[in-house]
Amino acid sequence: MKSGKECGNMEKMTSIQEVEMMMEKNNLSYAYSTDKHDIEVHLITEAIYANSADCKNDLLFLTDKNGRMVTYLEKGVTAVAQEHNIIGFRYTLEEIRTKFTHCDTLEEPERTNELVNLMDILEQQYGTYQLNPSDEFMKKEEVKLYREISMARK
Repeated sequence: MKSGKECGNMEKMTSIQEVEMMMEKNNLSYAYSTDKHDIEVHLITEAIYANSADCKNDLLFLTDKNGRMVTYLEKGVTAVAQEHNIIGFRYTLEEIRTKFTHCDTLEEPERTNELVNLMDILEQQYGTYQLNPSDEFMKKEEVKLYREISMARK
Protein backbone atom coordinates (compact mmCIF):
# COMPACT_ATOMS: atom_id res chain seq x y z
CA MET A 1 0.00 0.00 0.00
CA LYS A 2 1.27 3.44 -0.86
CA SER A 3 1.78 6.08 1.78
CA GLY A 4 -0.25 9.30 1.74
CA LYS A 5 2.42 11.28 -0.14
CA GLU A 6 2.88 8.59 -2.79
CA CYS A 7 -0.83 8.23 -3.55
CA GLY A 8 -2.29 10.23 -6.38
CA ASN A 9 -5.87 11.46 -6.55
CA MET A 10 -6.07 12.36 -2.85
CA GLU A 11 -9.52 13.17 -1.49
CA LYS A 12 -9.96 15.72 1.31
CA MET A 13 -12.60 14.90 3.93
CA THR A 14 -13.68 17.39 6.58
CA SER A 15 -16.67 15.69 8.20
CA ILE A 16 -17.32 12.36 9.84
CA GLN A 17 -20.15 11.86 7.32
CA GLU A 18 -17.73 12.07 4.38
CA VAL A 19 -15.46 9.50 6.01
CA GLU A 20 -18.43 7.26 6.81
CA MET A 21 -19.74 7.40 3.23
CA MET A 22 -16.30 6.56 1.84
CA MET A 23 -15.97 3.66 4.29
CA GLU A 24 -19.41 2.23 3.45
CA LYS A 25 -18.84 2.59 -0.29
CA ASN A 26 -15.55 0.70 -0.10
CA ASN A 27 -16.45 -1.86 2.61
CA LEU A 28 -13.85 -0.39 5.00
CA SER A 29 -13.78 -0.46 8.79
CA TYR A 30 -11.44 0.96 11.39
CA ALA A 31 -8.52 -1.29 12.06
CA TYR A 32 -8.74 -2.93 15.46
CA SER A 33 -5.86 -0.88 16.86
CA THR A 34 -7.22 2.46 15.66
CA ASP A 35 -8.33 5.08 18.15
CA LYS A 36 -11.44 6.75 16.71
CA HIS A 37 -10.55 9.91 18.63
CA ASP A 38 -7.57 10.44 16.27
CA ILE A 39 -9.80 10.95 13.29
CA GLU A 40 -12.22 13.25 15.16
CA VAL A 41 -9.35 15.50 16.27
CA HIS A 42 -8.03 15.85 12.73
CA LEU A 43 -11.46 16.47 11.23
CA ILE A 44 -12.05 19.29 13.70
CA THR A 45 -8.64 20.93 13.31
CA GLU A 46 -7.86 20.37 9.63
CA ALA A 47 -8.92 17.49 7.39
CA ILE A 48 -8.30 13.85 6.59
CA TYR A 49 -6.89 12.87 3.22
CA ALA A 50 -7.51 9.53 1.60
CA ASN A 51 -6.86 8.01 -1.77
CA SER A 52 -10.34 6.60 -2.25
CA ALA A 53 -9.58 5.46 -5.79
CA ASP A 54 -7.01 3.01 -4.38
CA CYS A 55 -9.41 1.04 -2.17
CA LYS A 56 -8.70 -2.21 -4.00
CA ASN A 57 -6.08 -2.97 -1.35
CA ASP A 58 -6.85 -4.38 2.08
CA LEU A 59 -5.67 -1.21 3.81
CA LEU A 60 -6.35 2.49 3.29
CA PHE A 61 -4.26 5.05 5.14
CA LEU A 62 -5.83 8.31 6.26
CA THR A 63 -3.29 11.10 6.42
CA ASP A 64 -3.10 14.74 7.46
CA LYS A 65 -2.27 17.50 4.97
CA ASN A 66 1.46 16.79 5.34
CA GLY A 67 1.06 13.13 4.41
CA ARG A 68 1.61 11.81 7.95
CA MET A 69 -0.61 8.85 8.80
CA VAL A 70 -3.43 9.66 11.22
CA THR A 71 -5.02 6.22 11.21
CA TYR A 72 -5.82 3.42 8.84
CA LEU A 73 -8.81 1.41 7.66
CA GLU A 74 -9.08 -2.24 6.69
CA LYS A 75 -11.28 -3.80 4.04
CA GLY A 76 -14.01 -6.18 5.09
CA VAL A 77 -13.06 -6.39 8.75
CA THR A 78 -15.78 -8.18 10.70
CA ALA A 79 -14.27 -8.69 14.15
CA VAL A 80 -13.78 -5.03 15.05
CA ALA A 81 -14.45 -3.77 18.56
CA GLN A 82 -17.60 -1.61 18.51
CA GLU A 83 -15.85 1.52 19.75
CA HIS A 84 -13.56 1.42 16.71
CA ASN A 85 -16.24 0.89 14.08
CA ILE A 86 -17.74 4.14 12.86
CA ILE A 87 -20.25 2.56 10.49
CA GLY A 88 -23.50 2.41 12.41
CA PHE A 89 -21.82 4.07 15.38
CA ARG A 90 -24.06 6.09 17.69
CA TYR A 91 -22.85 8.29 20.53
CA THR A 92 -24.68 7.94 23.82
CA LEU A 93 -26.05 11.10 25.41
CA GLU A 94 -23.56 10.59 28.23
CA GLU A 95 -20.65 10.59 25.74
CA ILE A 96 -21.97 13.76 24.11
CA ARG A 97 -22.36 15.44 27.51
CA THR A 98 -18.76 14.45 28.39
CA LYS A 99 -17.52 15.97 25.12
CA PHE A 100 -19.60 19.08 25.87
CA THR A 101 -18.02 19.42 29.31
CA HIS A 102 -14.57 19.02 27.73
CA CYS A 103 -15.31 22.01 25.44
CA ASP A 104 -14.72 24.38 28.37
CA THR A 105 -11.02 23.50 28.20
CA LEU A 106 -10.71 24.46 24.51
CA GLU A 107 -9.70 27.81 23.07
CA GLU A 108 -11.68 29.61 20.38
CA PRO A 109 -12.38 28.86 17.56
CA GLU A 110 -11.90 25.13 18.38
CA ARG A 111 -14.41 25.41 21.24
CA THR A 112 -17.21 26.71 19.03
CA ASN A 113 -16.33 24.27 16.23
CA GLU A 114 -16.59 21.35 18.65
CA LEU A 115 -19.94 22.63 19.98
CA VAL A 116 -21.27 22.81 16.41
CA ASN A 117 -19.99 19.26 15.78
CA LEU A 118 -21.84 18.04 18.88
CA MET A 119 -25.03 19.76 17.69
CA ASP A 120 -24.62 18.05 14.29
CA ILE A 121 -24.26 14.67 16.00
CA LEU A 122 -27.43 15.27 18.03
CA GLU A 123 -29.33 16.37 14.92
CA GLN A 124 -28.23 13.40 12.83
CA GLN A 125 -28.34 10.65 15.44
CA TYR A 126 -31.21 11.83 17.63
CA GLY A 127 -33.28 14.09 15.33
CA THR A 128 -33.10 16.98 17.78
CA TYR A 129 -33.92 19.73 15.30
CA GLN A 130 -37.50 20.41 14.23
CA LEU A 131 -38.99 23.56 12.75
CA ASN A 132 -42.23 23.40 14.76
CA PRO A 133 -41.44 21.28 17.82
CA SER A 134 -44.17 20.10 20.16
CA ASP A 135 -44.00 20.58 23.94
CA GLU A 136 -43.43 16.83 24.31
CA PHE A 137 -40.51 16.98 21.85
CA MET A 138 -38.91 19.87 23.78
CA LYS A 139 -38.96 17.80 27.00
CA LYS A 140 -36.75 15.03 25.58
CA GLU A 141 -33.34 14.73 27.24
CA GLU A 142 -31.49 14.91 23.91
CA VAL A 143 -33.34 18.10 22.92
CA LYS A 144 -32.52 19.72 26.27
CA LEU A 145 -28.85 18.83 25.76
CA TYR A 146 -28.97 20.21 22.20
CA ARG A 147 -30.37 23.52 23.47
CA GLU A 148 -27.78 23.68 26.25
CA ILE A 149 -24.96 23.18 23.73
CA SER A 150 -26.50 25.71 21.36
CA MET A 151 -26.71 28.35 24.09
CA ALA A 152 -23.04 27.75 25.02
CA ARG A 153 -21.84 28.93 21.60
CA LYS A 154 -20.37 32.41 21.27
